[in-house]
Amino acid sequence: MGDEITNQASQIIQEWLKQPVITLLYEGPDDLKFYVENYFYKRGYLIGIGEPVYIFLKRKDDAIAWKFRYKDIEKDNFLSLSYSLDDLFQSLDKVFEKKNIPKKSIAFDPIKENFYIVENVFKPFVIKHMENMYKVKVGSEIRYIKEGFYDFYGNVVYIGKDTKIENVQSFVSGIYLFGSFVYDGRKLILGKKSIDFPELPIFASEKRIISQHYWYEKILEKNKVSVLDVFNNFALYSDGSLSDLERTWKYKFSDVPFDWFVSGNLLALAFVNGDVVVFDLSKRRVLYKEKFKKLYGVGYGKYLYVNADKKLFRIDIWSKKKEDISEISDDFLIEDGKVKFVRGIVIRPRYKMVWFDGDFFHFKDVKFKNYLNLLYDEKEYFIITLDGTWRIKR
Repeated sequence: MGDEITNQASQIIQEWLKQPVITLLYEGPDDLKFYVENYFYKRGYLIGIGEPVYIFLKRKDDAIAWKFRYKDIEKDNFLSLSYSLDDLFQSLDKVFEKKNIPKKSIAFDPIKENFYIVENVFKPFVIKHMENMYKVKVGSEIRYIKEGFYDFYGNVVYIGKDTKIENVQSFVSGIYLFGSFVYDGRKLILGKKSIDFPELPIFASEKRIISQHYWYEKILEKNKVSVLDVFNNFALYSDGSLSDLERTWKYKFSDVPFDWFVSGNLLALAFVNGDVVVFDLSKRRVLYKEKFKKLYGVGYGKYLYVNADKKLFRIDIWSKKKEDISEISDDFLIEDGKVKFVRGIVIRPRYKMVWFDGDFFHFKDVKFKNYLNLLYDEKEYFIITLDGTWRIKR
């Protein structure tokens, strides 16, 4: 209660010291425990270290079985089940007489060094402080994060002050990273500002935020068509259109893309109708176009690679030379400009190099479950899963 106790505070404390104290030994559903605790508070009993009271509750559909034991008294309703807790409370009334409850309660806030006195509050109450933003340094990176519990590298920490965290593992869960931005599952945090956002974004800047179904630019709007992916300054939409984020121009494709691969300024796309198109994003023109039978996917390294009709073709888009380089039964990746065959299915967009073997997802040497997305910058990859985010240095 602090160093100095006023006469009023002392009087309130003395009145509460007269109340009987029980130790509640509760076994039952969590949602019913509140009502049991509330019963004793209203009856004038404090819950802490005192006479043990054992209360057992079991529920099936609407029926409730209960039992309590206090000193040498034991009672249950096993042969005549109840449909509310009223029967239990009426039985407890015969054992625990109602006590007079002090009209005032008091609490001391050590942060603000203030007393709080309230009337007609007969159970513990919480003094709330405003949540703040704090600077968190992880390695050489600095993030501004809202006060609360977070998992950093597998360790649960509470951010309630400016904090420095050492990089000890590769795993970060509970926080999704977008450069200097953080998505905590409900809000996108930009420095000291936070924006309510209903789903995981795939692109974020100070002016614009894009996710699979939502677009934020001063106000939150729902996309008319889904964004398949965002790369550099361009967005690829599910209706087959490609537009830059400044909306200065648009290129309309003839069909819907189902696989794509970006390499520098070159974007290779595979369409439902069998077309393969290579697009130069910087010059805004088509460099290559050809139709394939049973088209399965595309990739781009030093050459364009096309998986079609159970064969992998290597194509020089400049000379238009095409080679049949291999039979292929599963799928392929382009890693460091070279083809890598995998026994499974590569997850679109193909250039992110994530593939699924039927049980696990794979990226480089990492194996994981519940894949959502993969983001990256010049230094690191971030594999986002339902369970957290893998952070891999390049």
